[in-house]
Amino acid sequence: MNQSIILAFLSFIALSAQERRIEGLIGELFNASTKIEQDRIIKSILNLNPEIEDVRNLLKRGKRYSKNVPVGWNVFENLCIDGIKRPYHIYIPEDYDPDKRYMVLFDLHGGVGREELIPEKKFKKRRSLWVKEAKRGKFIYILPLGQKGAEWWTEVGAQNILSILKEVKRMYNVNENKVFVSGFSDGGSGSYYMALNHSTPFAGFLPLNGHPGVAQAGGNPVYLPNLSNKPLYVVNTGKDPLYPADKIKPYIEKMREAGAEVIFRVYKKIGHRLDYAKKEKPLMIEFMRETERNPFPSKLTWETASESLGRVHWIRIDSIADIGNNAEFKDYNPIIKTRRVKIGVYIDTKFKGEGVRIEKIAKNTLAESLKLRQGDVIIGLDDKKIKNIKDLREILSKKSPGDSVEIIITRDGERLIFKGRFKPFKPRPAFDREKLSGRIAAEVKGNRIDVRVKNIAKYTLFISRDQFDLSKDIEVYTNGRLSFKGRVKPNLEFILREAAENMDREMIYDNKIEIKVKGS
Repeated sequence: MNQSIILAFLSFIALSAQERRIEGLIGELFNASTKIEQDRIIKSILNLNPEIEDVRNLLKRGKRYSKNVPVGWNVFENLCIDGIKRPYHIYIPEDYDPDKRYMVLFDLHGGVGREELIPEKKFKKRRSLWVKEAKRGKFIYILPLGQKGAEWWTEVGAQNILSILKEVKRMYNVNENKVFVSGFSDGGSGSYYMALNHSTPFAGFLPLNGHPGVAQAGGNPVYLPNLSNKPLYVVNTGKDPLYPADKIKPYIEKMREAGAEVIFRVYKKIGHRLDYAKKEKPLMIEFMRETERNPFPSKLTWETASESLGRVHWIRIDSIADIGNNAEFKDYNPIIKTRRVKIGVYIDTKFKGEGVRIEKIAKNTLAESLKLRQGDVIIGLDDKKIKNIKDLREILSKKSPGDSVEIIITRDGERLIFKGRFKPFKPRPAFDREKLSGRIAAEVKGNRIDVRVKNIAKYTLFISRDQFDLSKDIEVYTNGRLSFKGRVKPNLEFILREAAENMDREMIYDNKIEIKVKGS
């Protein structure tokens, strides 16, 4: 008999009947996908009146995973928050062992703004990027699918990723401290979005040919200090017409200035392609092997303009408001001195003919001023022929603000020429700052927590005995003032609800401290 099976059996018979009952309920809790199910299970556990320490230990152990699960390649569906089911492809090592915890890599695809999901037959080609490494390195490889309205930099797209992670945890034994997000092009930009807004479940991020500025395209502003919480491995290329490395470099410098740990690799002679993959993948695998998430970091910083995005690990911004009592924080916002020119059109990605068909005209753009129309097909720019979107991007990448341009189109079978000039560009900050944001920075030293806040009226600290000595007082100072001093008593219902929400055996919280910030 397999040794792991024997050990599991001996462990099981050593438990009391009540412990076995609680263990079974905790397994159900980790499997529960709705709040109604979670409430029922939590009530059942509380009715047994167990010792908190026993429950904590069982939560850390987690559920018992089955060996009778699909392995190799599979395609599953996830119900997204917009009510649409979207598929995701997942590779599980063929010799999957339910008693072993597995590293996970999310790989986000590019071209995420298309109307329709990429067909399964075509998408299967995307699997090849990391599958050899997943087989050789014995890790779980996940490829979600996005589309227009569920881009990686929207909450529909981001919650899709987070929900998939929870679904995978319900079926497979995941190493919670070794979950990574990568992606190419739009997928690289999506990796930045996850790092900027949802970094807690992840150990690190690997954006490839992406741009951190795209992360604000969904409406949530970018705050680079948020990247200081997890390391990044970034690759860009010199001849990329979308996101050339020299345009990304100022952002990387600001990230580092803000405290982020960033490896930045540049391939000067490569375009918007993964031609560097053979050389880079072993280095990225090494980065992932050496990087492990700390579930209870002693230092955290977070900024957001949305209270729904207010949490990172053990701190949460609950109320954003300027009450006058503000700490000083630097805004790490790169100044853009040059920019990529745009005609101002949305492209019809379903168009199969020669040229680029316009799906929509953006407001206050060159296209609008020239009276281009929906349905026009761009076939030339200046003296160069446009066969596809790649040609258009390549030609535009060599244009500068203030340059003149001649746009050649076909409309209802007629060939038309429009002459115009790209708007001059004045240096400006890269990221919008129109919305009021709240910023928090906290540091733990023993049982003391020093917190600095700006534009925050209320925040919450999540307390774990894995980080604090709960037999002693905890002190919280906000902007230098004592705002809490006292014992924090473990609360079983709180422990269970947090465990059900986080689905993270490495990150068990015992209770919370809510702080109402005093005004000036």
